[in-house]
Amino acid sequence: MSAPLQPRAPAPEDWRILLGVSLYRLLLITLLLVIYQSGYGAAVFDELLPRYFRWTCIVYAVIALLLPLPVVYRTPRLRVQAHLHFIADTLGVGALVYTSGGVPNGLGVLLVLPALGCGLLLSWRMALVQAAGATLVMFSEELIRQSGIGFSPSEFAQTGLLGLMFFATSSAGSYVAARARKSEQLAEKVGSEFADLSRLNENIIESMQAGVVVVDVDGVIRTVNRAATRQIGGG
Repeated sequence: MSAPLQPRAPAPEDWRILLGVSLYRLLLITLLLVIYQSGYGAAVFDELLPRYFRWTCIVYAVIALLLPLPVVYRTPRLRVQAHLHFIADTLGVGALVYTSGGVPNGLGVLLVLPALGCGLLLSWRMALVQAAGATLVMFSEELIRQSGIGFSPSEFAQTGLLGLMFFATSSAGSYVAARARKSEQLAEKVGSEFADLSRLNENIIESMQAGVVVVDVDGVIRTVNRAATRQIGGG
């Protein structure tokens, strides 16, 4: 009976995924600050709250500059950092959505890529938990924003669709990553068993009383056991 597959340690590719999410975050906040500072904020976002939007961008930018540092030093653990990154992005994008006029302005979609990236690093259940948290944040943002202007069913429907996108991307990313990890572990397990079998064969050949010499098609000797060495030397 074969032993169950054990969880593997984080690979360099996993850390690069977090670095990629960090780079995306930096580019995103830089673009938003450029739009705001150039005076096009009101033209891009219909219901912009300029002062709050600016301060949200500044705080989010500081967080975006700090989060890559633990990734570089690889502490704390990968999954802990994946949670921290997604929480920061969920709160940051949620605040940007609120200060730019709500979900209809489209900034909520910016959370899809972090959901996918972090989903690649987490189990399926934890990816769904993160998607649920992001959806709740977006619905809370809409409840707070619309409480003063009147509730719009169509905007809540858009928020629901956005939440479905979070669930779809998070679960898909986690599923694909889990299949890739399982295939990698199986390949390592098969390779290890093949190496063990090769060593066993070598030990059997070495312990044989009859001389064994293996020669390839080019006439190069590949294997010679002790018995063959004694016979050749004695001859």
